[in-house]
Formats: sequence, structure tokens, C-alpha cells
Amino acid sequence: MGLDMKYQAMPEGCDLLKRSRQEPEFANPLEFFSSIAREGTKFSDAVWQDFSTAARQTIEQYPGLETRYLFWDRCWNKLYYLLSENRRQENCHPAPGPNLSLVEKAIFGGDAIHPNAQTTSGFRIRYLPSKDISEISDFLAEITSEMLYRHFDPVAMSKVGVYKMRGDEDDKEREWIQQNFEKLREFYVQAAAHNEGVITCLS
Repeated sequence: MGLDMKYQAMPEGCDLLKRSRQEPEFANPLEFFSSIAREGTKFSDAVWQDFSTAARQTIEQYPGLETRYLFWDRCWNKLYYLLSENRRQENCHPAPGPNLSLVEKAIFGGDAIHPNAQTTSGFRIRYLPSKDISEISDFLAEITSEMLYRHFDPVAMSKVGVYKMRGDEDDKEREWIQQNFEKLREFYVQAAAHNEGVITCLS
């Protein structure tokens, strides 16, 4: 088992998001929005069935929304370390609030959509409004490979507990991080182009 970060674009004005802010049980399946919207749910539970219906209605209203999704694997904490002085000071999970940096917003998202809405691993489901997305997209576009790897040091990263770092990683790890960074950058480009906010789920 591992902790993966998932991102889903979501229009601020959509009924599904409005209802998720009010009903935490309804919001809990949000981390599976993309697959549920395309395939439905295997669970017979009434809440999940209700969410499935709402998800399908949402992608009818916003065509292609289910494709603006990113399963970001286990790279999130590595990129947080590489791009944030806060993480290099061992701040693994910054508290949400107005003082978050653009890096922290891009990786962890915004405020909880509801205090009791959680992923299957017990982390709060968060939403970053559309007003922040273009700024994040522009910020990520300016990050060069040199900037990204300035602090790449597997031994140092392992010592401060960067997730899944052993200390003996090689150039293949750098390539994998680069690929995941580019996926994140493209995801925010797409969300910004559609003027959508972003749901983040750590699970």
C-alpha cells in the first residue's frame, strides 16, 4: 500500500461540488469521480449510486471533464521537497490556509470541501478554486529542469523522510520525477484552459 495523490478538475458552479460541500458522505467518492463518471460504481450503497448518477450528469453538462484527471502516483512528496524550502525543513504536510505557497497549493490543494469529507485513507478531500489555477499553471511553466533538480540529493531526501526515497536512487529516478512533473504541469494547463478548480485527494 502507498499514498498516492489524485487530482480532478471540477467547475466551481457545478451541482455535484455544491452538494459535496454540504453532504460529506456524498463527497467521499470524489476521489473516484473519473472512473465512476465513465463506468458507474460497483457498490450498491445508495449514496454511491446517488453519486454515480450525479457524476454522469456532471460530465454530460461538462463534456470531457472526466479526462481532466491525474493519478499522480507517489511522486508528490519528492517534488514538494525539490521545489519547496518548507519541505526541506521537514514540513511534510503543510496546514491549509492563506499562507500556502504556489508549490503547496499545486501539490496539496486548497481548503477541505467539508470537515468530514475524507478519502479512503482518511485524508480530507480538498478543493482549489479556479482563481488560483492559472497562476499555478504559469508558475509551473517557468520551472526548468535545472531548477527542478537543484536540490536532488537522494541521501538528504531519505534522511528527512521524503516518501519512498531510499537514498540510492539513480538517473532513472530523476527521469521518473521529470515525467511526473510534466504530467502535473499539463494537468494544470488543461484545468486553467477550462476555468476549472481542482479537487485533490491523498489516498
